[in-house]
Amino acid sequence: MHRPSGGEPEDRRRQHHRLIHDEAELRRFGRLLLASSGECGGPRLVFLLARDKYTAPDLRFRTQRFKRSIVKPDRVEAFVRQMLAYEAPVGSYVSVEKEAEGGTVFPDRALALYITLNPKSVPRP
Repeated sequence: MHRPSGGEPEDRRRQHHRLIHDEAELRRFGRLLLASSGECGGPRLVFLLARDKYTAPDLRFRTQRFKRSIVKPDRVEAFVRQMLAYEAPVGSYVSVEKEAEGGTVFPDRALALYITLNPKSVPRP
């Protein structure tokens, strides 16, 4: 089975964290997000967090940031590639509190991609 837009086979996807569920929607979102318009048209900062608010009450941990990247305006295909790169093999995103003991591997539902303006690119008053 393939992703809705024809991405990778489902068996490979089960071995990787699944963050992107529809590449066509991701491209559509990228076009809207990265369209240059005024002072909001600068680069975007993207980062992956593990948040316990998205998990069951029995799985509690401090919020952790894993990866971050900068996406330039009007580079939709680069944006899509970067978002898909966050889908690392299961076991890549582990809690630092328990890393010495092998760590707790975060489930997909605990992982969230956040996208905001790059603070270094915002004009100062």
